Amino acid sequence: MARTRTSTEEPAEVAGLRADRVSRRADGRLVLDGVVLAPRTGSTVGVLGPNGSGKSTLLRLLAGLLTPTAGVVTLDGTPLGDLPRRTVARRLAVVDQRPTPRSS
Repeated sequence: MARTRTSTEEPAEVAGLRADRVSRRADGRLVLDGVVLAPRTGSTVGVLGPNGSGKSTLLRLLAGLLTPTAGVVTLDGTPLGDLPRRTVARRLAVVDQRPTPRSS
């Protein structure tokens, strides 16, 4: 179960991608618990942790591919679920690390 807190030293703002107390349950178990993420606009953020700690789930929540069980993910202050998918797709991208089969 991941429990993460990332903070910045800049004043609170609504610009950019934010996760506020995001939790997610899957198959009856808590996968993420109260994650807060507020990176500085334009920064690069690494997500590190052991297998099964919720890294991929967090990334899917941040991309709007999953819905949090609790908390909210926002883009420029608007919950991702309230934005048209096209608007989100223009601002966010995820490259999954799952290998794809090669064709011979």
